[in-house]
Amino acid sequence: MAYDEARQKIVLFGGQTHYSGTLLNDTWEWDGVSWEQVATTGPEPRSCDMMTYDPTRQRVILFGGGKWGSSEPLFDDTWEWDGSEWTEIDVSGPSAREAGAMFYDEAMGCIILLGGNTIGGIKGDTWAYTAAPPTPNTIASIAAVSANQIDITSTEAQDNIPPVFYRLDGQYYDGSAWGDSGGGVSDYDYSTTRPNPWSDTALVANGRYRYRQQVKDSANPANESAWSDWLEKYTLANIPSAPTVNNPNFATLDVTINPNGNPNHTLFAIYNVTGSYYVNANGGSDGANAVWQTKSAWGTVTVVDLTPESTYEFKCKAKNGDGTETSLGESGSGITLSITLTSHNGGEVWRGGSSYNITWTTTR
Repeated sequence: MAYDEARQKIVLFGGQTHYSGTLLNDTWEWDGVSWEQVATTGPEPRSCDMMTYDPTRQRVILFGGGKWGSSEPLFDDTWEWDGSEWTEIDVSGPSAREAGAMFYDEAMGCIILLGGNTIGGIKGDTWAYTAAPPTPNTIASIAAVSANQIDITSTEAQDNIPPVFYRLDGQYYDGSAWGDSGGGVSDYDYSTTRPNPWSDTALVANGRYRYRQQVKDSANPANESAWSDWLEKYTLANIPSAPTVNNPNFATLDVTINPNGNPNHTLFAIYNVTGSYYVNANGGSDGANAVWQTKSAWGTVTVVDLTPESTYEFKCKAKNGDGTETSLGESGSGITLSITLTSHNGGEVWRGGSSYNITWTTTR
């Protein structure tokens, strides 16, 4: 028997009748005026069980009890009464016993159980019962799905008082500080639906984001975990638009990257499709090795060592803050100038890209 402070009622469970010795498993409440039977299901019939009230969670706790005359005369189970039904708590604890002392210790913030009768005799041990939040409280994975979406998957948490509630907190880094707004970031409010995954959409390309998780059980008040560690992730970069190719000369073309909405910290590489090589910072060839720079660092690069009167095709790709590269984007092209030799009187005698036989003769 225990007093339920939240509902201002005395709760009585089970017992044994005097004359017949019948064990009971009914639950009754006394409101100061009358008794009311409120349940006939819950723990097995028993007597001499231990009960007390947990004010932090507003539950009546029952442990153990006896059913002498059976093959297993003592219980070691734990139950909680929420005012409407009993819930068995799957938790290890004291050995099976009856008639111990159980009370709530306000200073320690937990329930204390002292001694009791066991099959082996009277015990003098002391136990503490503390309800814990769900575990584990971890984010299983975080993945950049696109330039605008990150998916977060939570590890499934377990608790003695289901269902478990999950929530996620998201933040965006604006280049100087983390914040709860900006960059399209959003939160996942408490829900019994586990993020598996939950998608944060409408984000910015190659944006830096971080997420953490918190879980709680269905107790009243709930047992809530601390926040998990932050996990960071960049969204993917956008595939760059076709580069601008202009200002042709006999052996050079100017190439300018078009970022296609990628932020300033995004890295880019320029590929000479016609020459089958990546362009380096000086406009020459770096072979199969991509050279990564920001658009600002690239500026307009003059690609050198080209063949006169030839068409060249260039493409660009981008890389986000986590090092994930895009594919090559659309191509931009340009044509180098032709080279023409003229005679002393202005007549054309040779043009680059053509074959002529030229004979030099002296004039004096």
